[in-house]
Amino acid sequence: MAEIVIGSEADLWDLLGQWEADPIGQLGPTTIRVSGWNPTILRFPDEPINHSLTRHTARALSEFYDALEKSYALVKHGTTNRNRLTAEDKAALDDIKIVIMKGSTGAEAPDSTVEDFFKSLVGKMTDKQVFIIAALAVLLYFGVTPFTEHVKQTAEVKKVEIESTTRLEMSKEETRRLEIMASAVARAPVAKQLAEEAGEAHIALLKSAGKAEQAEVHGLPLTGEEARKLLSNDKQDGIGKPLDGRFEVVDINNEIDGGFRVRFKKKTDGEKVVVTVRRIEVPTEDIANLLWALDHPGAELDVKANAYYVNNEIDKAFLVRAARVKSGED
Repeated sequence: MAEIVIGSEADLWDLLGQWEADPIGQLGPTTIRVSGWNPTILRFPDEPINHSLTRHTARALSEFYDALEKSYALVKHGTTNRNRLTAEDKAALDDIKIVIMKGSTGAEAPDSTVEDFFKSLVGKMTDKQVFIIAALAVLLYFGVTPFTEHVKQTAEVKKVEIESTTRLEMSKEETRRLEIMASAVARAPVAKQLAEEAGEAHIALLKSAGKAEQAEVHGLPLTGEEARKLLSNDKQDGIGKPLDGRFEVVDINNEIDGGFRVRFKKKTDGEKVVVTVRRIEVPTEDIANLLWALDHPGAELDVKANAYYVNNEIDKAFLVRAARVKSGED
């Protein structure tokens, strides 16, 4: 049986590059071993209390786990609905442990966690495509390059100046890595959704960084002010318009105070939109309809929402009604 040994992020990028260059076929029976790669997720170098966990760090890691679980469900079951996770899946996810770093206020993933995550995604499969998606998931959640690119793109869009722009300059090697990732995402639809979910995890970590004077997120040094600017909304006034139509429910996030967010998708053109649900403003029956649609992939709801647009794009939207489509309606 072949053995894959991964000692660093660079090793996994090299493997992904080899597989992506020839993505068709089988690898045969393969074992995976990660040794010596303990990626830092979040670190606060100036915090006075070491080996500790603050409230905002705990929340960030909880949201990080939420996104990771949804990605796991996506890879294993083709949906981000965590209700589809089996008892075996949940047991595997329980092994994905993040530890508080000794001598610092922060968190890292030990090599055993990275190994367990990779192995559980692959399972007993030998298809090279499965290994590609699993490797991409590991890199999106634990790699430095994808997070740095996320920050770079966000900074460009929001015109945020990072204290030392050299931090965001990509080397030839990092550029090659991004080309490998772009190739995988373009070829496999599930990879694009994986990248979107990992983006939510990145945002959660930036929220925590924004509460501190100095932070390191996936090894990238950021000031709290920089993190807050990266998360800030555009200051332009939005134009309010109704958002009505028939949508499928892609996933639901329960992390919003007083409610939750729903990601809808139009079956006709695949357009996706995130809508905030305020429990106090939406009938109980409509909330039940959302949960029902989540458990019935492909089912459509008649959705009415108030959306606010900036530069012709939806900046935020709030649900008004969500009704089941009556039998026989077109």
